[in-house]
This record gives sequence, structure tokens and C-alpha cells, in this order.
Amino acid sequence: MDWDNVRVFLAVARGGQFVAAAKRLKLDHATVSRRIAALEETVGAKLFDRRTTGAKLTGAGERFIGAAEQMESAFLHAQGEISGVDLELSGDVRIGAPDGFSTYYLVGALRDFAERKSPASISSFRATCASARRTGSRPIISLARCATSPSVIPPCACN
Repeated sequence: MDWDNVRVFLAVARGGQFVAAAKRLKLDHATVSRRIAALEETVGAKLFDRRTTGAKLTGAGERFIGAAEQMESAFLHAQGEISGVDLELSGDVRIGAPDGFSTYYLVGALRDFAERKSPASISSFRATCASARRTGSRPIISLARCATSPSVIPPCACN
């Protein structure tokens, strides 16, 4: 399996569009399309539903993404081992989340991370949809949902 094709697959899956992945990877969108077609032929399954609004993972694509991320992790680890670069996380991680989410989920989810004695520091702040709009923040991973109570979680109106 060609790693470059897997790398392109991950870019499309994460960006949701062939054109966005092409820009991110500094490739022509036709090259991205060819690489995805080659990967689909290799795995023997269609990985994306192509739509005018973007690309959506198929069931096979959903199953393949975990393996692709493991390949990416192994590649980055090997690259770090060879180059002598330490891949340990460092810097500041700021997480904006509603109070209930922070209290009941986030603290437990980040326990393992904190126990690794990483030089990265974690801080959280109370976030609402309104505060996200005010600060103009654009998170890489959005976990926020507007909610009036834990049992009612409507779609966030700020997306």
C-alpha cells in the first residue's frame, strides 16, 4: 500500500473536500482524485461518496480511517526515531467547553494525558456558542454543542 495515497486519504477525510486536501498538500485536485482512486483499487472498496458539497466517508472509509491513522502515527514515530526528533507533545493546549462537559467528561478523558508527565500544559475555560463567536476562535476540533440541559442537545446554531 502506497503511503502517499493513505496520506492523501487522510487529508480528504479530515478536510471533507478533494480541493481542500489538494490545497493543504500542495497538489493538483486531479492528483488527489487519482491517488484516492488508486487507494480504493488497492483496498477493493469505495472510500468516499463524492458530492458537489464535498466528500463523505463511506462505511468502508469509516472502517479504514482508524488503520490509516495508525499508519500515520507509525510513520511519524519512525520519522522521529530516524531524525532523532522527540515527538512528545509540548506547548499549551487550551480547551473551551461548557461547564457540564468539562466536569463530567473532559477531566476523566484527559487524566491519562496528564499522567504522562508531558511538558504540554492543559488549561480550560468556560465556553458557550456566544463566546466562541465573540473571540473569533476557530478550533481544529470542535466539541461544543449548545445545550439547555444535559438531556437536550440541539445542533449548535453558531456553525
